[in-house]
Amino acid sequence: MQGSIVPPLASLYALQDAVRALPPIASGKVRVFRGQTSDYPTITPAAYRNRLGRSAIWQVYSRFLLMDITRRRFEGEMDEKEIQIWSLWLEAVAQHYGSGSRYLDVTHSIESAAWFALHRGEWTTERSMLGPPGPPSPHDLPGETKWLQYTRAVEPGYLYAFDVDVWDGASAIPPDLALIDLSRAPEPFMTPRMLAQAGCLIHVGDADQHDLRRHRVEGTPLSVDWPMTGSTFVQRTVEEMFPTPAVDPWYRRFLSVPMAPEIDPASGGVVLKRPLPVTLYRGETEAYNAAVTSTEAFLFPPLLHRALRQIGVQAEAPGEEWWRAVSMNNATPILLEAPLLRVFPPAGSDLWNHELLLRDIDESVVSHSSSKEPPSGQAGLRNVLFQFSNFEEIFWERAHQPDITTRLTRGIWIVRGDSEILVVLLRQNFPGTQVDGSAPVLIRLDPVRRRMVLKPASVSMEWTELAAVPELAKPVFIGLHLLRALSPHLKAEATPRWFLLRRPESGPDNEYLVAVLADAGKLVRVPDPAGLADWYAMRDNEGEPYTQPKPNLVAGSFKLHDPRPFADIPVRDFQDAILAALPAEQA
Repeated sequence: MQGSIVPPLASLYALQDAVRALPPIASGKVRVFRGQTSDYPTITPAAYRNRLGRSAIWQVYSRFLLMDITRRRFEGEMDEKEIQIWSLWLEAVAQHYGSGSRYLDVTHSIESAAWFALHRGEWTTERSMLGPPGPPSPHDLPGETKWLQYTRAVEPGYLYAFDVDVWDGASAIPPDLALIDLSRAPEPFMTPRMLAQAGCLIHVGDADQHDLRRHRVEGTPLSVDWPMTGSTFVQRTVEEMFPTPAVDPWYRRFLSVPMAPEIDPASGGVVLKRPLPVTLYRGETEAYNAAVTSTEAFLFPPLLHRALRQIGVQAEAPGEEWWRAVSMNNATPILLEAPLLRVFPPAGSDLWNHELLLRDIDESVVSHSSSKEPPSGQAGLRNVLFQFSNFEEIFWERAHQPDITTRLTRGIWIVRGDSEILVVLLRQNFPGTQVDGSAPVLIRLDPVRRRMVLKPASVSMEWTELAAVPELAKPVFIGLHLLRALSPHLKAEATPRWFLLRRPESGPDNEYLVAVLADAGKLVRVPDPAGLADWYAMRDNEGEPYTQPKPNLVAGSFKLHDPRPFADIPVRDFQDAILAALPAEQA
């Protein structure tokens, strides 16, 4: 005889009765719930289902925002509370505002779970042309904004129950299957959105293949449907479940980063998009949607090389000085999409080896297509214009305030000669739109001090230490670091990944962990839709925006024990260490 089909639960009272009829809560456990519009065969966190787009950028930038919010720098050895911040609380922020995390959303509230079981999200895309104030011009770029719009699901949804332990908050990293109640999160991680949704998190370990569905209470999922009579919670609007950025500081900060040029996978062209994978929710009222769109920012010029070509930066008449014959118009423009200036050591640090920075850079590298075509052509590395990302700044949330002005570091022009490099720093007074170039300077290595020195290119002056001008030195170091990462042959990274400086109890030598790089980045050519000037995006070998190079798969990394500061170690010592790290057949 065919079994009877249980109709979906369409009222809060019926749902409460069904929950009470489930098997008793396991001893020492707490029962939590999760709602979905579909009954998938597994319930797995986003980080284990897909590669999270721009996750490295999200992690780095959210840390910068945290330091800005708390006015605290997290340096040195971390205690358990700081480990919690990096491994849990910032992941909670990514789960609720970004593209996901290693955790899953659950809740104490059956009504909150029912809301997500009975609302289906669909993506919509809006397109427009964006540019500076005034009439349309060839320099305008297409802009694209994606919205997630929740509407009432037309099919029944599913509500799951799980019996789990409660995390006591004491351990640095919560154990698997232990409930993290976000209403008890420390400031500034307890956000309006988490509270509105009665949010909790849980992590499922490798032993369960990260699948929470394996731990569902017998008898679930329960099928639920509209009208869910008796529940005012399930009737809540998007505005109530996802509070406006005006009252949600994390949401406002993520949304406020200016739109940036990106490669459109479909066309291979360029489009301005919000650079973080933060979800914009379409509300039911114009006021709510306007509050979201009001965070949309645009930094002009979005492409430095275009603006500088418009100005017409030309080479000077040839003379005795080699650098007079070079032009910024002929530079290879490289657009950086990730924060880099804040990530690496300060310019004055002895953790930069200047001699390494100036070595092992090729004349050119293979360029890749922004479509799926095979690599073709070459990109020159002697004359390069780097444009820094908007993620180098963390003030964007405050950028619209009338009294906010700041000096932005927009880019660095580097031209390499035989024994010197020519450098121009490009800066912009925000909120102005004019990009200014510093006076050209020449830089070379002082072989005695093993430090870079500089002097104005057009003026007869003594050479002085580059590190004494940190606002110039740091962009130069980053630019040289990137050129080395693009070059294909093996080399030691010019700053260590990890270090332990001498202490009386640790022995006579400093200890440095040094990565070996080769082909750590690639240049993806982006055709200019206006036909003015193509440019390149710098990506890692997985196609993601370049953040930090991965060590070479063959040589990996090596430990160097040396009593000297990292900056004073000769290049030959690094070369010997690389040979020792290589397998015998490749050494």
